[in-house]
Amino acid sequence: MKTRSSSAVRARRRPAGRLLPCGQDIRRRRFSGPPNDARAAGKGVPVKRTYAVVWSDGGDAFSGRLETRADRLELCGRERRLSIPFGELTGASIARGHAERLRGLPVLMLQLRGGAALRIASLEGAGALHELARKVERGGLPIAV
Repeated sequence: MKTRSSSAVRARRRPAGRLLPCGQDIRRRRFSGPPNDARAAGKGVPVKRTYAVVWSDGGDAFSGRLETRADRLELCGRERRLSIPFGELTGASIARGHAERLRGLPVLMLQLRGGAALRIASLEGAGALHELARKVERGGLPIAV
């Protein structure tokens, strides 16, 4: 079995200061970027995270993205857009029953003022669903798991 010498491998590496087509230095792009939740929370920067989701308000199911803001959740789809302030929520739980699921996925069930219910299923897995539940909890509403 042949192995490559370290000089052959080194010859193929990009130079450290090479510019990308957009004019950005590779080194800066690799280590800079949007702040993560932990860094942003300590610096007063509004924290925003995006999740791929499916949601339903009792009728049709819509797919799109959910953006978490400091004071609300925003659902953005091709056909529909919703903004849900945390102050409008009266209850929340993670529902795993067959009848409550969306497309076979467990949901974060949000109860809104006026009695309406909103079901949100994460397309990114159960971990993302629990992360969303923690965001709602931080907004001031306890979650029933």
